[in-house]
Amino acid sequence: MPARRELDSAPARITAMQHALSGAARASVLRHVVRHPRTSHTEIVASTGVSRGSATTALRDLERLGYLVVDGAREGRVVRYRAVDDLLAADLDAFTDWLLG
Repeated sequence: MPARRELDSAPARITAMQHALSGAARASVLRHVVRHPRTSHTEIVASTGVSRGSATTALRDLERLGYLVVDGAREGRVVRYRAVDDLLAADLDAFTDWLLG
């Protein structure tokens, strides 16, 4: 698989958005969590068709980028996620401006 390239001279948040959307698993997981707040890993896998391992990696990446957070306390072994809507919207707007500008 070719190495992922960063966008030349793009601000950090533009690069973060590019990374979030550059993989099918990350994009699918992000879309699912945006549409279904307080969703769990198991629900994401069942609804998106993304493998457990890919979902785990995508969740970790999206949390690191700041687009997802754990929503509330664990429910036993279940962790629920929600999107950070304001950051996601701001970065999508900035990405669109960068792309079209």
